[in-house]
Amino acid sequence: AAFGIGARHHRRIGGICRLLLSGAGRLFATVPGANTAYLLNSTSLATVWTISTSLSNPQGICEDSAGNVFVCNTGNNTIRKYTSTPTFVKSWGAAGTGNGQFSGPTDIFCDPAHLGPEMRPLAQEQLRLGH
Repeated sequence: AAFGIGARHHRRIGGICRLLLSGAGRLFATVPGANTAYLLNSTSLATVWTISTSLSNPQGICEDSAGNVFVCNTGNNTIRKYTSTPTFVKSWGAAGTGNGQFSGPTDIFCDPAHLGPEMRPLAQEQLRLGH
């Protein structure tokens, strides 16, 4: 199904994998087929910014209390961190099953008690990611 973006923009985003309304009221979407993550205006649904550089099949997305955005870069087996503007900060992970490695990470959430992201691989183990 397609998702309309702003009445004046006459664009659609098809293939949305995740929608997230963050605690700060910001609306995020990931579109794996377009290798893109979006921040949308939660009132008008107009695109505020997009991230597409170095993303491959992005899926899970979260925002921490400082406004940093974390994206599951599923196709590259990494988690990528961006500022709220979005400027790339750093990346974690590599393909594999060892410590610090991922096998297609798809979901992530930010744990406000620890002020950082927590990753939940499909196997349901938790892997703590440091800043």
